[in-house]
Amino acid sequence: MSDSPARGVRISVSTRPDAVVVAVAGELDMGSASSLRVELADRLRLKPDGLVLDFGNVAFCASAGLQVLAEAARTASDSGVPFVVASAPPPVVRTFEISRLTAAVTLTRDVDEALSWVRDRRSPRS
Repeated sequence: MSDSPARGVRISVSTRPDAVVVAVAGELDMGSASSLRVELADRLRLKPDGLVLDFGNVAFCASAGLQVLAEAARTASDSGVPFVVASAPPPVVRTFEISRLTAAVTLTRDVDEALSWVRDRRSPRS
């Protein structure tokens, strides 16, 4: 696991058998979004089997954070990497809904559900 501190946000990365999990804690705003942008770009460059963003400890997500997620979702889709946001608290989910980010980003209740979602995307379909 690696940790990356930034003003207002903490980012931890762990590798699971099915995906890389990037856990974010704190406030994701104009001052901190660039740290998440760099972390996600670095992870997506490696083309993991899946990328799970754990938002369970995100207190606030401003438009700069939404932009980072939209960019990451586009890059993941273009690269064929399943990308999902897990555990976002209700106020953050509401921000996703208002901005219509839910059209581009899958949300799950928790990391376990997100990992299952990633596995399902990698399974051969009949």
